[in-house]
Amino acid sequence: MKHKKLTITAASLLTAFTAQLQADFLDWQGGTSSDWSVNSNWQGGNGIGAADTARIYNSGVTMAPASVLSGSANVTRVWLGNQGAPESGALTVQSEATLTTSGDFIVSQNSTLASSGAISVGNGNGMIVRDTADVTLNSGSTLNKLTLQENSTATLNAGSTVTTIQNLSNDSQLTMNNTYSSNLTMNNASSLTVNGTLDGNFGVGSTAMQYIGETGTVNGDIELNGSDQMTVAGNVNGRFSLNQTSQAIIEATANILSDSANSWIYNTAAVTWNVGADGSIGTLKTNRGSGDFTADWRYSGAEDMVVDLTNCVTYATPLTLKLVSGIENESTFASNVTFLQDGTDVTADFVWDGAGTGSFTGTLSNPNSSDSDGDGVSDSEDAFPNDASETVDTDSDGVGDNADAFPNDPNESVDTDGDNVGDNADTFPSDATETVDTDGDGVGDNGDVHPGYDDAALTTYLSNNSYIVDDGSGGGTGDGLTEQDLIDLRIGSQMASIANDQATLQVVIEQSDDLGTWSTLQTESVTVDAPAGTSKQFFRYRMQD
Repeated sequence: MKHKKLTITAASLLTAFTAQLQADFLDWQGGTSSDWSVNSNWQGGNGIGAADTARIYNSGVTMAPASVLSGSANVTRVWLGNQGAPESGALTVQSEATLTTSGDFIVSQNSTLASSGAISVGNGNGMIVRDTADVTLNSGSTLNKLTLQENSTATLNAGSTVTTIQNLSNDSQLTMNNTYSSNLTMNNASSLTVNGTLDGNFGVGSTAMQYIGETGTVNGDIELNGSDQMTVAGNVNGRFSLNQTSQAIIEATANILSDSANSWIYNTAAVTWNVGADGSIGTLKTNRGSGDFTADWRYSGAEDMVVDLTNCVTYATPLTLKLVSGIENESTFASNVTFLQDGTDVTADFVWDGAGTGSFTGTLSNPNSSDSDGDGVSDSEDAFPNDASETVDTDSDGVGDNADAFPNDPNESVDTDGDNVGDNADTFPSDATETVDTDGDGVGDNGDVHPGYDDAALTTYLSNNSYIVDDGSGGGTGDGLTEQDLIDLRIGSQMASIANDQATLQVVIEQSDDLGTWSTLQTESVTVDAPAGTSKQFFRYRMQD
């Protein structure tokens, strides 16, 4: 009996399998709101459950709103984006929300996912991000596994946690602002930016530039080979080596401590040190496996060693630039270092400091000859061409804005007592509690018991004439009216001279047609008795009804 061979191709299996799965798709429609948990937002109006595949994408002309998950959800799969159209989708997983799949979680077709909650993917590949899709994991979020492919991007913010990150491929880009504890390798043209902490080896097999930001730390090995390239502005604690035609750009803030005996710069590898504005430089340090990071790097004569001084604005001052803790074949290394300033070769201005130093010393000339003070601003645009600390004088008072306490007031530039009133307008420039002396008695209005009166003259007069001198609490010394009583009575009063036990009082009657201009109508003198021995007398006059 002959048996017929039954052949089932992978393609036919995939077609049958896909058709079966698509029958279980429930599309997000968002007809009611953006809330994932509202049943009417899903195709069929019955919500979505553990046996369903949630597919979220902007459908037709309607443009459904982004789905927001604020509670807990369990589904078979999540697809963000529609590959058939193709169309993108958006999903937000809020803080304390949980989303669990027993199968795939795919973010594709320029879709976006932002999560502050917990996502657990049942498929072995974890969350797959591809086709220019973007994922952002915020503080507090968790994800069990992440796979980046095909032009996708992901940002892992500080406080987020990913248990496993698949080695990157294609043109994917990952920005790591959090802490990740495992080795990670870049392949194809993928790239990684570390602004947080990578506790593991940073593997590079990619043609794209890799980055360790100023706040980034790699506690692991970095070996650059072939066409690998990396910019380091942060910290490396582990083996660091360059081989073949690889390239490293060392920023001024870099702190590289290579702890391996294989700390080397070999073959035609290239290193560029970018010098900081203040002349700082990121020194390559190694302990070759032991010691205090003052050991020599292994060096085979790589010629492309460049010190770029373009950003340095420290002029006419000797600069000592320590490129390495130490290096083998020192003379060869020294002869292979080129110094550039804005693309101009200034190597002749720097000299190797000698055996065991790893450094060069030289003086950088200001490429802008019209910048006399070397502050980076040309004399024609500098209000203070001979003062490196000042460039602008907004109020044109001759004092630069940096030193001017009142940069927008041409009448003021100094506030000695810090009371926000300039010294020129401040009667008490050294007393932060006072600024004005209305009565000119040398006592500021805030502390003046009698603003409007000369305190010294008033107190002397009251004391000499045996009036009560007010101590500020209503009491005092002496007899008769208090000082406050006198002040209350003094409106329109005059002192009268006494002669022969009599006082002569003058009464002046004035008239006016408009209450503005007055003229004297009549003056009368009235003589009253003021017997000797009387300590004080007061007189007043009033209009008779």
